[in-house]
Amino acid sequence: MSFGRPRTLSEYLRAARLRKLLVITTALVFAAAAWLALKRQPNLYEAATLITVEAKAGEAADPSRRLTSLQQQLTARPRLEALGDKLGLFTEAAGRGKDDLIAAMQANLRLSECGANCLRLGYRATDAKTAAAVVNAFAGEIVTEHTKPASSPPSAEAEALRQHALELSARLHEMEERSPWLLGLKEAAPIAAAAPRSAAPSADALRAQQLTIESLKDRQYLIQQQLADIEPRIVTVRQMVEQQKKGSNLRDNPTYAALIARRTELEGQRDTLINRQELTEKHPRVAAIIDQITAINRQIDALRQQDAQQSNQSPEGRELRALESERTRLKLELEITSRELARRSTVATAQPAPAPVPARDVAASPAAQAYFGLKRSYEETLARLDGAESKTTATAATTAETLRINEAATVPQHPIGPSRWLLVLAAFATGLALGALFAVATGSRRFAVVQDARDVDFDTRLPLLAAIPKTVTDTERRRRGRRASLRLTVGAVAAVAATLALTAVFVGTNIFSLLSQS
Repeated sequence: MSFGRPRTLSEYLRAARLRKLLVITTALVFAAAAWLALKRQPNLYEAATLITVEAKAGEAADPSRRLTSLQQQLTARPRLEALGDKLGLFTEAAGRGKDDLIAAMQANLRLSECGANCLRLGYRATDAKTAAAVVNAFAGEIVTEHTKPASSPPSAEAEALRQHALELSARLHEMEERSPWLLGLKEAAPIAAAAPRSAAPSADALRAQQLTIESLKDRQYLIQQQLADIEPRIVTVRQMVEQQKKGSNLRDNPTYAALIARRTELEGQRDTLINRQELTEKHPRVAAIIDQITAINRQIDALRQQDAQQSNQSPEGRELRALESERTRLKLELEITSRELARRSTVATAQPAPAPVPARDVAASPAAQAYFGLKRSYEETLARLDGAESKTTATAATTAETLRINEAATVPQHPIGPSRWLLVLAAFATGLALGALFAVATGSRRFAVVQDARDVDFDTRLPLLAAIPKTVTDTERRRRGRRASLRLTVGAVAAVAATLALTAVFVGTNIFSLLSQS
């Protein structure tokens, strides 16, 4: 049976209030997931520089057009690739492709107006020094370009050469894609053409080197004999020291004997209290006995250390330490002599490597000859194009606008984001809103059954005469308690799992980085 009495706002709020735990848990899950995700989010620094625009009278360009033009020049892919290679931005970021890094650079670069003739160039990065270096590099390049003479309309000769160069470049690119081995041949040709020169040593140098090797062999043999003599002495003296330690006077010490007897007695008392009287180790009597045993153990260890020091201070102990030190020194000297001997022997027996044979058969192939000829034509065309453009530029007038760095970028000391507490608070508010929606959705299911006298009056058109309260037995009450505990445990486990899953979603979507950059 379905009951359709209209519900008021207070009834919906009451339904949500009955599930306060669901609302609070959802909010805490969102806040905890946001906090865990933000812990992995590095700080974001922004460095900025100010650029002054100096224009001639009556020749100032449109500010919006100027800003768009500069933005396109700064975010051009060739410029970003060259700057990234120069500053090492691509080699430091592992696990990301070059295209992704260039796209990130384009997104982090910001150019805006800060006045009538002033521009602000900013760059955001996770490293403060990188942000300052990138901004200064960009500003230096763009200012250098706008202080050069302005280009005049290209001549017919320069335009023809440029078209010819583009055609040759397309043909070269097509050959390289069709035959990739041409690139390897191009890189390997200069290496193969240069053959290393080897100079034969003189007879006097060979004789001196041989004498040095013989002296090193003699020294190596001497050290080996000294080590062979010192090893038996060390073994003999060590046996004497071990015998002295075994025959120590510690057992005859009355203090040592009394401590051993006292420790045995206390251990017996402790075992009696634990095993027979079933006392735990945290009981005051047992804890006091354990403290006494620990103190006695410290005294026994101190006596043993004193006895060991006395054994080491004996003449045999001092002689053993001296012999071991001498053996270590001889081993080190033998290792150094052996390495020097191996190095000298390698140099004496090394032969000059034969000169590599150039791959003439590959370079002489028709495809390679055509490729090299086309490449020479392309380089000659570029040289002629540079000459034609330099002639045209020499007679051109200066640019109408000149850029000048007014204030260089410095290393930022404080990050601009992310605002961790603000983002956590926003996640908490989002969780509260979603939790309230969940609570209202689950609580509204109770509206399908009779709740009070107004439901009876609305659905049956009859007044409510009496209401019999529900009787709960002790068994049902215990069953309800167990169900509540089970629901609480399942809810806690689900909250932890939801927190971890939501953290993975936040990290995977990189939502906080996008919010910080916006």
